[in-house]
Amino acid sequence: MKAIYAILVSVMLSGLATIWAGHSLETDTTKAIEFGARLNHQRNEQLLERLFDESLANILNIVQETSRSTDLLFGILSNNKAAVEGQLGNVLSRHSGERIDALVIETAANGLLQASSFSILESGLSLKPLIDSYQPYNRWKVVRRSKTGKQYIVLRNVQPVIDPATGEVVAKLNVLIMLNDNFWVMSEILGVLGASEVSLIHRGDKLGALQTDASPALSQESPNESSYETEGPIRQYLIAFGTEQRFRLSVRQKVDDSAFVISLIHQWRGYLTITGVIITFLALTALIAVRRQHRRYRAQADIDSSKNKKATSTP
Repeated sequence: MKAIYAILVSVMLSGLATIWAGHSLETDTTKAIEFGARLNHQRNEQLLERLFDESLANILNIVQETSRSTDLLFGILSNNKAAVEGQLGNVLSRHSGERIDALVIETAANGLLQASSFSILESGLSLKPLIDSYQPYNRWKVVRRSKTGKQYIVLRNVQPVIDPATGEVVAKLNVLIMLNDNFWVMSEILGVLGASEVSLIHRGDKLGALQTDASPALSQESPNESSYETEGPIRQYLIAFGTEQRFRLSVRQKVDDSAFVISLIHQWRGYLTITGVIITFLALTALIAVRRQHRRYRAQADIDSSKNKKATSTP
């Protein structure tokens, strides 16, 4: 009988262990997945920073090369406005200059000489307010301007145009990149993160969005970290675009493996819990039944023993 008790108790303990194993499996796996997600988020943010640092560095190399152009210098010194603007237009028309929205030359004699892309022209922004403030050379700064109730964010960098004969700065070359509805910025982010949708936000203003499919539009009021929806998790990133100010990205990434694994773990925990409860219940029921049967057997044995004693004691 003791052996039967031991077997039933072991079975019951196995059921309890199954329940605990299901809970432990879910907890440990979820922690591991969350830790991996944090590392992946940090890696993606650093990857975006490096990507745009390199892109802006390439743009700056183009602008510096342009500022050292002898044709550009000759046009400035000879007050040939058409030649200068033609040089700037040639830079924008080349493949290497397609990410630049405007090049503006400031000279004391001719004022502003400029070449602009369609995005600047379409916005209706005047270039003079974008470059009217002092800015050190070789530093990217954020210029914020408003027009007809809409906020425009422009990255600006200034390069000197130096006459090598005299060492004098004869002009300043401004490069402007507008971040509103900037296709190359959005497409780079989508490509790097493997996302289906991205929104760029600065100080609460949505500068633009891009989708790769017909997913619902992202809201500006997205959660701080991530929220899983049927279309995929929405994640937040902060990038600086080479400046001191940071921009917020709301990115809807395609449903990743972690979400699938978490759903499987939830299912398996449910299965293990149900299995453990059933095993524990059956073992406990069997233990109670065996114990009751054993008590009945003992009671009947005592009664039989008592009858036998009475029978043997009667003359």
